[in-house]
Amino acid sequence: MSLAHFLLQVCLLISLAKGYVSKSLSAFGQDGSLTALSRWVGTSQGSADLSRRSGPLRFSASRLLQKQGPADSTNRMVRVPLQFSKNSYYCQASLGDDGQQMSLLIDTGSGNLIVPSAGCSSPSCQQHRRFDASSSGVRRMDTGQGGEKRIHFGSGDVSVEAFEGRVCLGETVCDEAGRIVLADSESDDFSKFDFDGLLGLGLPPLALDQKFSLVGALTSRGVLSAPVFALSLRARGEASELILGGWDSSHIPPGKDLLWLDVVPTSDGIQTLWQVDLQKLEVGSNAINCDDCKANFDSGTGTIALPPAVLKAVKSQIGDLDCAKVDSLPMLEFHLGGSNFELQPHEYVEFSRKDPSRCRLSITPYEDDLQQTVLLGQPFMRRYYTVFDQRGPRIGLAAAARITMFVQTY
Repeated sequence: MSLAHFLLQVCLLISLAKGYVSKSLSAFGQDGSLTALSRWVGTSQGSADLSRRSGPLRFSASRLLQKQGPADSTNRMVRVPLQFSKNSYYCQASLGDDGQQMSLLIDTGSGNLIVPSAGCSSPSCQQHRRFDASSSGVRRMDTGQGGEKRIHFGSGDVSVEAFEGRVCLGETVCDEAGRIVLADSESDDFSKFDFDGLLGLGLPPLALDQKFSLVGALTSRGVLSAPVFALSLRARGEASELILGGWDSSHIPPGKDLLWLDVVPTSDGIQTLWQVDLQKLEVGSNAINCDDCKANFDSGTGTIALPPAVLKAVKSQIGDLDCAKVDSLPMLEFHLGGSNFELQPHEYVEFSRKDPSRCRLSITPYEDDLQQTVLLGQPFMRRYYTVFDQRGPRIGLAAAARITMFVQTY
């Protein structure tokens, strides 16, 4: 991201950027499971943005139209239902005046809406829906270099273009002036996933500029009551959701409050990632050396990802993995804001779909050249309800009210 670790180089190319800084993370784990995308930081230059439809509000750049709102619509909050497949949580969206349907990965590690263009001819593109700008009524945006820009990714340079037009999320919120970034190529790994593009929910500096930050844009237009969003990531078959404009207290145990953690800058001194200080990492009662580690909350990562040396130490403490005795393994504990957040063994171990007697750790390596970074991906965010507030910026955490036994598979 520059941070953002982001983008699966997959056509989700992200933040077009003026002076973009690129940092790459490993995009996929063993066997193609989504772990971390490559991310870049754009300081200003063409990129994409989004808009939403999810709740009951429908809004255009010029006016707001209230349709049937949810019970909490008086707070100007919007609910977006999420689907889960292949270690990915995504929402449905329609783009352009002709309502071209796309599925978008929910990614807190990037800042723009990115989808493959109709001109993308890579094999992975052929397996996904592509956006045809020529029939959509969208308008090309000038990025300062003729409307087209090349962005550097770990896998090579990718040509992208930025457009402005109608963007709708789910069935409730539409932005008539949403931003869309189109990519002309994707990595082969992208073919393993069901989603077509990416919906970036990173901090505003990750987007092309403030106008490209979804939550910020909807808040400034009065669609949302605050630049806040929350994620309730549930087990397969249960209802997961993204809430824009606030959070729902029914997702945490009665009488409990959120623990608020301040977001800390990345090594470049800019608050671009949803990251906080990690005070301690333990396996059981054994402390793991992770000096000056930062914990990055990344909904686009399907695992817990650790620096290689830290991962080696964690595996050593866990010991041999007996798939028939997973419950006997130690807890994995993260100390954040003076509190302990633990993961039980079944939350960091995944089983083979083809042979349930086989399993492996849902913990993968992640290298960050600039700092010691721990990625708290979906295993952590399923256990803990997570609220993202741009006004701090800060992150709110609480144990999810309903924790279902979730068997992770690969």
